[in-house]
Amino acid sequence: HTCPVWPSLSFPTMSRLMVKNLPRNIKEERLTQIFSEHGEVTQVKLFPKRRFAYVGYLREADAQRAVRRLHHTYIDTAKIEVESALPFGDQRLPRPWSRYSAGSSAFTELQEKKTRRDKQRAGQAAPETATTSSST
Repeated sequence: HTCPVWPSLSFPTMSRLMVKNLPRNIKEERLTQIFSEHGEVTQVKLFPKRRFAYVGYLREADAQRAVRRLHHTYIDTAKIEVESALPFGDQRLPRPWSRYSAGSSAFTELQEKKTRRDKQRAGQAAPETATTSSST
């Protein structure tokens, strides 16, 4: 498959979906039941506090069918979003914004400042090796 934004960039098809905006009280068993109606589900990983889950399908065609049929539908009163999951480290993933997350520009600047400060401290702490000439 090719990327619709950058046609020269190709990426693998995914049979794993990300489901967002789930109801607070949903269980993995119920998600499995709902998504199994659209193909053979291999895995469901629920993150209840963050209200999202990953759903894996055996076949990519089943995953795409589930996206078409379930995206912007409701589970209880929650309107869910279903989309293909991107592989870890994919360049299309949003960049981290926290200064504590590797990959963010703030993190890079912070690391550069620490490196400069450490070098500066190391230079100040190093004993001076000045050669003095003593006359006898």
